[in-house]
Amino acid sequence: LKIRNLIEVVFKGKEEQQALELSKNQAELKAVQSQVNPHFLFNTLETIRMRSLLKNEAETADIIGELALLFRTSMDWRVDYITIEEEMRFVEKYINIQRYRFGDKIKYYHYIMEGCSAYKVPKLAIGTFIENAFIHGIETNDKDGVISLNITRNEEFLFIEISDNGKGFAPDKLEKIKYMLKHADSQMLSEARNTGILNAFLRLKMFCEGNIVFEIDS
Repeated sequence: LKIRNLIEVVFKGKEEQQALELSKNQAELKAVQSQVNPHFLFNTLETIRMRSLLKNEAETADIIGELALLFRTSMDWRVDYITIEEEMRFVEKYINIQRYRFGDKIKYYHYIMEGCSAYKVPKLAIGTFIENAFIHGIETNDKDGVISLNITRNEEFLFIEISDNGKGFAPDKLEKIKYMLKHADSQMLSEARNTGILNAFLRLKMFCEGNIVFEIDS
């Protein structure tokens, strides 16, 4: 019933408001279905279990605490818009857990220009792309993974740039993603199988009232 209601409930009114509510419900549904995601959770817990058998350290307790806070954040949808500073706390916890799993294989660099941390964004909008960089770009790659996040601004725009050195997109896949984002709407969101990037993009677009430029390349 919870899942069905999250999918079907659409507020009356303007199409953008309907799409915003649907995208929020899709994001909440993703968390309800533990798509933060099952294979990530299983592998992390198995790593914790094995390492705790080999050595007794406070490190194990710490990473379990990080994991608990991460899931608490992803499941709490009372507030849809949070500051970049709050979003970065989620990202840092996610990075810490991945570092625990992969050790020195993961390098994470970030820069946030002074004054940018107070700006608000849709919850998990940045974290979604960090997660995608790991799962689809770095986790399946043999070489060391590097993720870079830069947030800057000028008088007109706030710039959020995320890059990674993963395997990238096949050309046809990249074109499909670009087409999807160019024609993104609430109907597409309700029909898509993988909604992470589409969800984050629509929520950002509606939060900015359409005043957004989104670019993605391989």
